[in-house]
Amino acid sequence: MNNANINQYNPDIYAAPGKILKETIEYMGMSSVELSERTAVSQMIIDGIIQGQAQLTPEIALKLEIVLDIPAHFWLNLERTYREALARQAEKEQFESQVEWLKLLPLRAMTELGWIQRCPNKIEQLQELLRFFGIASTETWQNIWEKEPYNQSPAFQRYPQAVSAWLRQGERMAQKIECEPYEGSKFQATLHNLRALTTQSPEAFLPEVQRLCALSGVAVVLVPELPKKIKLSTATRLLASHKALIQLSERYFHSEHFWLIFFQQAGHILLHSQRKIFLDDALENAERAEAQEFAINQLVPEAEVAQFLSSQEITPTSIHAFAQRLGIAPGIVIGQLQHRRISLEKKNLMSPKPA
Repeated sequence: MNNANINQYNPDIYAAPGKILKETIEYMGMSSVELSERTAVSQMIIDGIIQGQAQLTPEIALKLEIVLDIPAHFWLNLERTYREALARQAEKEQFESQVEWLKLLPLRAMTELGWIQRCPNKIEQLQELLRFFGIASTETWQNIWEKEPYNQSPAFQRYPQAVSAWLRQGERMAQKIECEPYEGSKFQATLHNLRALTTQSPEAFLPEVQRLCALSGVAVVLVPELPKKIKLSTATRLLASHKALIQLSERYFHSEHFWLIFFQQAGHILLHSQRKIFLDDALENAERAEAQEFAINQLVPEAEVAQFLSSQEITPTSIHAFAQRLGIAPGIVIGQLQHRRISLEKKNLMSPKPA
């Protein structure tokens, strides 16, 4: 459902049920005192309804239906519309004091990316942003986002609203991915199967990564970066006890580093489940090192590397054969050899020499 089309009829002029009630009994030649007697409702309550100070309850509406021969739902609809209009007027006044918040967010970029709609005035634009964040006011944004571990991120400290928008878009995308309940053992097994996808193009492997991870309770989303040079490319977190989220920017999507980064995020989920949120620029050194080591061993196991190094010379041909045996891309093998500080000759190792 498009939330932008909800509640479009918001009249500034609305009929108070008390005013209609007063006009009705005057037309009938009845006083408020007589109406009180006929309905067995106290004079104070009747006067309060007429003056707009007391609510017209379902019980009173039923009595008015009998006494005035006007359906109860007519009075209840008047009361509901009136109270809603009062609440909207109060909300509008509150929003008018919060529109300066709009200046802190990258509205143009969010609009161009299709995250939000461009609205004709500031009040409606603020409401659109609040719907995007799923909050009722800017104060609520502060209560949710301005706390640990977000405030430990240098990127968040510099551009809190923009970073929170990027993180929120990841949540919104994850909500649309149907996942099985999260199981750590099942996710671990899924990672082994994902290695075979490293030989495919990004456009081919991403849907399959998302499908397989969803089967083990992990939503994987790729979220475009926002401007302002926000140096935040990953965010991994537990959305609930039964669902985890790996959020990646498009920065490394077509890079050889993608798979190492992805497996590092998977490592956070499996190794550091006591924490709920992992931002790539707000990690402790120990956590970062553990996740990196996990990723390396998942992609190219240490025992396999040791056997490879002890049995043959490192050449383009041997690297391709080794990668083929493991079922992974040769570029990943080269990257992992370099990470292990294994000396490689300065030549093209990606292309094996012809036989």
